[in-house]
Amino acid sequence: HVENKGDSIHLADGHGGHVLEVSDAPGLSQRFNPHFYFQPYHRGGTSALSMDLKVGQGTEFLHEWRDAASPYHAGPSFWVRDGKLLVGGKPLAEIPEETWVHLEVRAVTGEGAAGTWKLALTLPGEAPRVFDHLTCDPAWKNLEWLGFVSDADRKTVYQIDNLRLDHHR
Repeated sequence: HVENKGDSIHLADGHGGHVLEVSDAPGLSQRFNPHFYFQPYHRGGTSALSMDLKVGQGTEFLHEWRDAASPYHAGPSFWVRDGKLLVGGKPLAEIPEETWVHLEVRAVTGEGAAGTWKLALTLPGEAPRVFDHLTCDPAWKNLEWLGFVSDADRKTVYQIDNLRLDHHR
Protein backbone atom coordinates (compact mmCIF):
# COMPACT_ATOMS: atom_id res chain seq x y z
CA HIS A 1 0.00 0.00 0.00
CA VAL A 2 1.52 3.26 -1.16
CA GLU A 3 0.07 6.73 -1.63
CA ASN A 4 2.38 7.74 -4.52
CA LYS A 5 3.34 10.96 -2.77
CA GLY A 6 7.07 10.29 -2.68
CA ASP A 7 6.62 6.90 -0.99
CA SER A 8 7.28 3.63 -2.80
CA ILE A 9 7.87 -0.10 -2.56
CA HIS A 10 10.09 -1.41 -5.34
CA LEU A 11 13.05 -3.60 -6.27
CA ALA A 12 16.43 -1.91 -6.09
CA ASP A 13 20.03 -2.96 -6.62
CA GLY A 14 21.95 -3.86 -3.48
CA HIS A 15 23.29 -6.58 -1.18
CA GLY A 16 24.77 -8.45 -4.16
CA GLY A 17 21.58 -8.44 -6.25
CA HIS A 18 18.06 -7.12 -5.99
CA VAL A 19 16.49 -6.07 -2.69
CA LEU A 20 13.04 -4.83 -1.74
CA GLU A 21 13.27 -1.13 -0.97
CA VAL A 22 10.59 0.75 0.97
CA SER A 23 10.75 4.55 0.86
CA ASP A 24 8.65 6.70 3.17
CA ALA A 25 7.74 10.37 2.74
CA PRO A 26 6.37 13.16 4.92
CA GLY A 27 2.72 14.17 4.89
CA LEU A 28 1.06 10.88 3.90
CA SER A 29 -2.60 10.55 4.82
CA GLN A 30 -1.88 7.33 6.75
CA ARG A 31 1.29 7.22 8.82
CA PHE A 32 1.47 3.40 8.44
CA ASN A 33 1.98 3.80 4.68
CA PRO A 34 3.88 2.55 2.85
CA HIS A 35 3.34 -1.01 4.01
CA PHE A 36 3.01 -4.47 2.56
CA TYR A 37 1.78 -7.76 3.94
CA PHE A 38 1.20 -11.42 3.23
CA GLN A 39 -1.70 -13.60 4.31
CA PRO A 40 -0.07 -16.98 5.03
CA TYR A 41 -2.96 -18.55 7.01
CA HIS A 42 -0.74 -20.52 9.38
CA ARG A 43 -3.05 -22.26 11.85
CA GLY A 44 -1.12 -24.80 13.88
CA GLY A 45 2.52 -25.80 13.94
CA THR A 46 5.55 -23.52 14.06
CA SER A 47 6.07 -20.51 11.81
CA ALA A 48 9.51 -19.03 11.23
CA LEU A 49 10.48 -15.89 9.34
CA SER A 50 14.01 -14.80 8.50
CA MET A 51 15.25 -11.73 6.67
CA ASP A 52 18.15 -9.39 6.18
CA LEU A 53 17.28 -5.78 6.99
CA LYS A 54 19.06 -2.49 6.40
CA VAL A 55 17.56 0.68 7.85
CA GLY A 56 18.40 4.24 6.90
CA GLN A 57 18.47 7.35 9.04
CA GLY A 58 15.10 8.10 10.61
CA THR A 59 13.55 4.74 9.71
CA GLU A 60 10.62 3.59 11.82
CA PHE A 61 10.18 -0.04 10.81
CA LEU A 62 7.47 -2.26 12.27
CA HIS A 63 7.18 -5.99 11.65
CA GLU A 64 4.04 -7.63 13.05
CA TRP A 65 2.16 -10.94 12.97
CA ARG A 66 -1.63 -10.70 13.36
CA ASP A 67 -4.71 -12.87 13.33
CA ALA A 68 -7.89 -12.10 11.40
CA ALA A 69 -10.02 -11.05 14.39
CA SER A 70 -11.63 -7.62 14.46
CA PRO A 71 -10.03 -5.97 16.31
CA TYR A 72 -6.98 -8.10 15.55
CA HIS A 73 -4.69 -9.75 18.10
CA ALA A 74 -0.99 -9.11 17.59
CA GLY A 75 1.49 -11.94 17.80
CA PRO A 76 5.24 -11.45 17.40
CA SER A 77 5.99 -7.79 16.80
CA PHE A 78 9.09 -5.62 16.83
CA TRP A 79 10.17 -2.11 15.88
CA VAL A 80 13.44 -0.72 14.62
CA ARG A 81 13.40 2.94 15.59
CA ASP A 82 16.03 5.48 16.70
CA GLY A 83 18.78 2.92 16.06
CA LYS A 84 17.25 0.37 18.42
CA LEU A 85 15.48 -2.99 18.16
CA LEU A 86 12.37 -2.68 20.35
CA VAL A 87 9.87 -5.25 21.59
CA GLY A 88 6.95 -4.06 23.68
CA GLY A 89 8.58 -0.61 23.82
CA LYS A 90 11.72 -2.01 25.46
CA PRO A 91 15.09 -1.78 23.70
CA LEU A 92 16.79 -5.14 23.14
CA ALA A 93 19.78 -4.10 21.02
CA GLU A 94 21.35 -1.36 18.93
CA ILE A 95 20.74 -1.56 15.18
CA PRO A 96 23.33 0.38 13.17
CA GLU A 97 22.05 2.44 10.25
CA GLU A 98 23.08 1.51 6.71
CA THR A 99 24.25 -1.93 7.87
CA TRP A 100 22.75 -5.28 6.95
CA VAL A 101 21.52 -7.26 9.98
CA HIS A 102 19.85 -10.66 10.03
CA LEU A 103 16.62 -11.28 11.97
CA GLU A 104 14.73 -14.49 12.70
CA VAL A 105 11.29 -14.74 14.29
CA ARG A 106 9.75 -18.03 15.45
CA ALA A 107 6.40 -18.77 17.10
CA VAL A 108 3.98 -21.63 17.61
CA THR A 109 0.55 -21.10 16.03
CA GLY A 110 -2.82 -22.71 16.60
CA GLU A 111 -3.86 -24.36 19.85
CA GLY A 112 -0.21 -24.69 20.94
CA ALA A 113 0.34 -20.91 20.86
CA ALA A 114 1.20 -19.71 24.36
CA GLY A 115 1.61 -15.95 23.92
CA THR A 116 5.40 -16.24 23.59
CA TRP A 117 7.85 -16.09 20.71
CA LYS A 118 11.54 -16.03 19.91
CA LEU A 119 13.68 -13.44 18.11
CA ALA A 120 17.28 -13.80 16.97
CA LEU A 121 19.44 -10.89 15.81
CA THR A 122 22.78 -11.26 14.07
CA LEU A 123 24.96 -8.19 13.52
CA PRO A 124 27.93 -8.34 11.11
CA GLY A 125 30.86 -10.24 12.60
CA GLU A 126 28.94 -11.21 15.76
CA ALA A 127 27.28 -14.35 17.04
CA PRO A 128 23.47 -14.36 17.01
CA ARG A 129 21.76 -12.81 20.02
CA VAL A 130 18.66 -14.80 20.95
CA PHE A 131 15.74 -13.27 22.81
CA ASP A 132 13.55 -16.13 23.97
CA HIS A 133 10.17 -16.09 25.72
CA LEU A 134 9.16 -12.68 24.39
CA THR A 135 5.48 -12.07 25.04
CA CYS A 136 2.61 -11.12 22.77
CA ASP A 137 -1.18 -11.02 23.06
CA PRO A 138 -2.10 -14.41 24.55
CA ALA A 139 -5.30 -14.38 22.43
CA TRP A 140 -3.15 -14.47 19.25
CA LYS A 141 -3.19 -18.00 17.82
CA ASN A 142 -3.06 -17.85 14.00
CA LEU A 143 -0.74 -16.11 11.55
CA GLU A 144 -3.25 -14.56 9.14
CA TRP A 145 -1.43 -11.26 8.39
CA LEU A 146 2.34 -10.80 8.19
CA GLY A 147 3.13 -7.10 7.85
CA PHE A 148 6.06 -4.80 7.12
CA VAL A 149 5.35 -1.14 7.88
CA SER A 150 7.21 2.13 7.49
CA ASP A 151 5.74 4.38 10.19
CA ALA A 152 7.88 7.49 9.75
CA ASP A 153 6.56 10.90 8.76
CA ARG A 154 9.71 11.88 6.88
CA LYS A 155 11.86 10.73 3.98
CA THR A 156 13.38 7.40 5.01
CA VAL A 157 14.37 4.13 3.37
CA TYR A 158 14.72 0.55 4.50
CA GLN A 159 15.67 -2.53 2.51
CA ILE A 160 14.84 -6.22 2.92
CA ASP A 161 16.64 -9.16 1.36
CA ASN A 162 16.55 -12.94 1.72
CA LEU A 163 13.01 -12.92 3.09
CA ARG A 164 11.85 -16.42 3.95
CA LEU A 165 8.74 -17.75 5.71
CA ASP A 166 8.51 -21.40 6.76
CA HIS A 167 5.72 -23.35 8.41
CA HIS A 168 6.07 -26.78 9.99
CA ARG A 169 3.20 -28.77 11.43
